[in-house]
Amino acid sequence: MALPLLVLISMGLFVLAQASPFDPLVGYLGDRYPLTTPEQRQSMREVLRLDQPWWAGWLAWASDLVSGDLGHSRSYAMPVSAVLAERLPATLLLSAAGLAVALLLSLLGALIAALNPGSVLDRATHALATFLQAVPPFVLALAAVTVGPSPSAGSRRAGPPPWSAPPPPSPRCII
Repeated sequence: MALPLLVLISMGLFVLAQASPFDPLVGYLGDRYPLTTPEQRQSMREVLRLDQPWWAGWLAWASDLVSGDLGHSRSYAMPVSAVLAERLPATLLLSAAGLAVALLLSLLGALIAALNPGSVLDRATHALATFLQAVPPFVLALAAVTVGPSPSAGSRRAGPPPWSAPPPPSPRCII
């Protein structure tokens, strides 16, 4: 059920982008837009597939996505798949550490509650578990960051700094 929904959402984004009264090249080029000639803008529209109907652009984007071509990151001047691959180990480490901490704390709380049924400890453990389930994950993450360093602290960033020269336009950068 999720895949058809993602397809419909992505198609809707292409339709909305095509129907927008704003020129996507203004956002893409930023301050460099006034410095480009109409011929350069038309060439970029062709490269970015902005001159095609929304469905043709969506089909090209979807076929690139299915083939594993995620495009080129303008921020890091390298392929998006390389940026993701470089960040995957830190993401997995952080996820595993979070899962281990959550498992340890939940088992400890369950043990305390099970050994003291109906006591203040049981009720406090239940109240704490209910509270932690109600708090949004980003609030817990912010609290965890302020308490101590994460397992991925000190990891280096992928690619060159974001302020480096932008790469040539890629058809998948616009979405």
